[in-house]
Amino acid sequence: MTPQEAFEVDQRIWLLWLHSEDRAVNRLMAQGVIAMQRGALERAFERFDEIVKRAPGFAEGWNKRATVLYMMGRHRESVADVQHVLSLEPRHYGALSGLGMILV
Repeated sequence: MTPQEAFEVDQRIWLLWLHSEDRAVNRLMAQGVIAMQRGALERAFERFDEIVKRAPGFAEGWNKRATVLYMMGRHRESVADVQHVLSLEPRHYGALSGLGMILV
């Protein structure tokens, strides 16, 4: 596999992880990602928190909430969310990478 092919596979995996069958969840995800990119961490947390309440089996909602918790310095809560991600999707290498960053 070439580096370009690996990149394309990675992108397809992330697109799959980011997509929910629930349109409201997809809308909340988009809002949360934009808020996180803008540094509006509390707003991002609220969106991701709503996702995990609405769709507790949606691993990426937990992963995004773990990410924003990490960015807020709430590392213990972030670890708990990462562990939940991995219980739902053990191959979630983004969550594994995030866990490594938290534990370093």
